[in-house]
Formats: sequence, structure tokens, C-alpha cells
Amino acid sequence: MKTAIAAAALCLGLAGVSAPAQATDKAGAFWGFGATSCAQFSEARQNKTDAIYRWWLAGYMTAVNNITPDTYNIVGAESLSGPMAWIEAWCADKPDKTMTDATIALTRDLYPKRQTVKPPP
Repeated sequence: MKTAIAAAALCLGLAGVSAPAQATDKAGAFWGFGATSCAQFSEARQNKTDAIYRWWLAGYMTAVNNITPDTYNIVGAESLSGPMAWIEAWCADKPDKTMTDATIALTRDLYPKRQTVKPPP
């Protein structure tokens, strides 16, 4: 929960200082952090410089939770350590794929195990 609050605070803080931007080009295309390759992700994991990937994955999973029906938490009771390790293993076999490809595959794997309701306090 503290991580989610910190992420939200960071996003709100950055929103206040960022310049206005168009979300897509005229053709509807856009670049996202998830467009980076699995090879880049794997290198960052090895160098222990993968914090930006954890933040990106946290945002992606938050969006999945928000837009997927009957989903409270796609990751279930797990922290992001498990999904990061899952992506690392997936990317080892597919270095030319993107973080988005890996995260879509992860989401499909997690979906049947997701939390569908908020756990009791």
C-alpha cells in the first residue's frame, strides 16, 4: 500500500511540473516505456538499474486492475518481485520482444489467479 501511495504522489508531483504534451502523433502512434526491448530489461536487471521498470510495471498493473472487470488485483497477494522475476525469465527466451509483450504475457498468466475482490481487513 505504501508503494502505491508513493507512486501516486510521485505521479501527481510530476504532473505539476511537466509540460503539456500530445498523447499521440497525427497517425495515432506513440512511444511508451514498454517499447524497450527485453534485452534492455535483462541488462538493467543484471546491473540492478531496473527500478524504472518496476515503476512502469506497477503503473501497468494498476491500469489493468482499473479496467479489467472482476479484478481487484491482477497480481494477487504477491509483491512485484514475482512478476519481475517472471518477466525476466520470459525475456531470457525472447530478447527481441518488448516489455509490453512480456507484460501482456504476464497478465494472461496471472489473470486466472487474480484477486477478484478486496480482501477483508
